[in-house]
Parts: sequence; structure tokens; C-alpha cells
Amino acid sequence: MSSNTDAFKKKTLERIDEVKTIKDLDDIFIEIMLERIDREIPYINVKKYSHNIIGFRLGALMPVCSKEQIKNIVKERGLDKMGWEHLAK
Repeated sequence: MSSNTDAFKKKTLERIDEVKTIKDLDDIFIEIMLERIDREIPYINVKKYSHNIIGFRLGALMPVCSKEQIKNIVKERGLDKMGWEHLAK
């Protein structure tokens, strides 16, 4: 395992220790998904499955985010110009 992966796991475990409510857990999940989406964006159209990975992660956010939050996530990251314009409407 890479040191980046170990650092990510350690950071995630530290966050989980802060969970007091379901909303706290949702917030941590959203933060983790956004970090992972942000890490994948530079590889769109470079690496084979980056587009799919981002799509799956956006889909994972839908049960815990409002339509407006998803719209903002897509627009803030410029994903509306990379194939996810339907989520920015």
C-alpha cells in the first residue's frame, strides 16, 4: 500500500472518531467522496475509467445530498462541461 493510501485511511479513521450523529457520518462521507472526485478529475479522458469512477461517486452522493447540492458540486468542479451537464440543470 502506498503512503498516500495509508495517510488517507488514517485521516478517515480520525474523522470517524468524531461521529456523534448520522448527519456527522453523512458529512464525512460527502467529504470523502468529494476528495476522491477531485483526485480523479485530472484523469478524465486520460485514464480509461475516470469518467465512470466520477459518475459512480456522484451517484453515491445522491442519497445524502439534495439536488441543489449535487448541482453545486458539479458546477463548482466544472463537471457540467465534461459530461455531467444533466446534473447541473
